[in-house]
Amino acid sequence: MYNLVFLLVGAFFIGTPAILTLYNIIFLFVEKKFKEKTTKKVDALIFILGTTFTAILTFLCDFVQWDVQICSCNEQAYTPISIETLPTFLTLSFVAIIAYVLPRFLGERLSPIIAAFCYGGMFLGFGLIIALAVQFSCRIWDYRTIFLLLFPFNYIICSVRLMRNTVAKFSAEIVSREYKNPILRLCSIVLGKSASFMLISFILVIPMLFVIIIILILFGQEPDSAIKMFTETAEWTLSQKIPPPRLDHEGHYLCTVAACGDEKVVKPIRAGRRHNHLIVVNRQLLVANAFEDLIAEKTPVLHKIIRNVYDKIGLPISKHITTKGRSNIVYFIMKPLEWLFVVVLYTFDRNPENRIHKQYLGDFNEKSN
Repeated sequence: MYNLVFLLVGAFFIGTPAILTLYNIIFLFVEKKFKEKTTKKVDALIFILGTTFTAILTFLCDFVQWDVQICSCNEQAYTPISIETLPTFLTLSFVAIIAYVLPRFLGERLSPIIAAFCYGGMFLGFGLIIALAVQFSCRIWDYRTIFLLLFPFNYIICSVRLMRNTVAKFSAEIVSREYKNPILRLCSIVLGKSASFMLISFILVIPMLFVIIIILILFGQEPDSAIKMFTETAEWTLSQKIPPPRLDHEGHYLCTVAACGDEKVVKPIRAGRRHNHLIVVNRQLLVANAFEDLIAEKTPVLHKIIRNVYDKIGLPISKHITTKGRSNIVYFIMKPLEWLFVVVLYTFDRNPENRIHKQYLGDFNEKSN
């Protein structure tokens, strides 16, 4: 039953965007063969589900700010948009979406001037999407990149369709009006041509962006936040920040658990050193290594046997612990052994806590496994 539910949820989150994208591409070439109500419903679903799915995926990607030290788990990555400038990114995205929604669903009820500003907002969205595509280009084949760029890709197609279908109508409406003022008459002649109307809309991006920046400054954003939202990041195409070295976890599955598990579950204590690499350590890892240290000290032969068995099992296991969920599961599975190790330590060591706390510190760690 669980597998069936998981399969259905996966099919919905993957199949729905794929089907809507296919419809969107078809509409780009043969839109006239479909009813207006049908295309509007598909466009509405694209924007509603597109923004929702993108927000959910961004949350599930487990992105962190560039100055956070992370482990070398495959699932972790630095955020492609600076968290400090997130209000700027969300505001520009909101303006771009509203710029599409108004002329698409209000249609001829908009005045030509408002429509021109809306087209300017769509051009602003194009610029934002191009910047996003460049930022993601270094990981273009990553499944997260593909899904995160799916809605922006659909936005461009929808906007191009809308411009193609409505610009001529707004231009014709301007030409149909008579103006006594010579200046207005001149403006009517200029805007009455579709190409001129689009050019004016494109030029309107500059004052729109200026007003948006002024408003954002009043709310605490910096004047160059539109640039910093891409540059104040790490490990992406436009990034200019150098992140801290990644914490090592390979070769010891408890190192992986301590580094990659949920902090509320595995309870990391501090950083340590293993083979001259920084790692995250928790109580379970320290206890296990202290137990091994005690065995190596008291019975070297037994330690050699245990070490050989562990080397054949531990490394293959660690390669499969690539998510927080798996790390948490291994942590709970190892709990009984951790309690057993504590019993042995307190039975055969005069200062068990000293032995536990010194793990992964100083010269010992260069020899530690």
